Amino acid sequence: MIPVSCPNCGFGFDAPDESAGKAYRCQKCGKSVQVPGVPVPPGGAAPVAVGAPVAVAPAGGGAGGMAIAGMVLGISALAISFIPCIGWIAFLPAVTGLVLSIVALATAKKAGRSKGAAVAGLVCSTVAIIWIPIYIAVIVGSAMHAVHTLR
Repeated sequence: MIPVSCPNCGFGFDAPDESAGKAYRCQKCGKSVQVPGVPVPPGGAAPVAVGAPVAVAPAGGGAGGMAIAGMVLGISALAISFIPCIGWIAFLPAVTGLVLSIVALATAKKAGRSKGAAVAGLVCSTVAIIWIPIYIAVIVGSAMHAVHTLR
């Protein structure tokens, strides 16, 4: 709603947003009153007045695509590494996530951007890479122990 005040009698009323820029009749004296604002086209967005402040996202802000890809690969590799019998498959996405995260971290430092996603990818990928050989050693050791016990 747009607040309107009649210049003739001073009566105040609210006009619908769609009436911006149009003439309205005063409800008290009946004179024509111009509703302030720029007319809004039907189904369209209101035009911005010249000199009006406009919010614009800073260029290059936020995490880059490589940082997000490294983070997703690191989290996926960490989750996959705990799956019995196929955890070793996580090695490839873990290494890929580590490389992408390192490159994204270096790029983010130079550009002054957010480093959160790159650091998360770096940590998750590193933990997955460390966990996979431990997991394989435990599985192989358990299998060897079982074989020796059965003999």
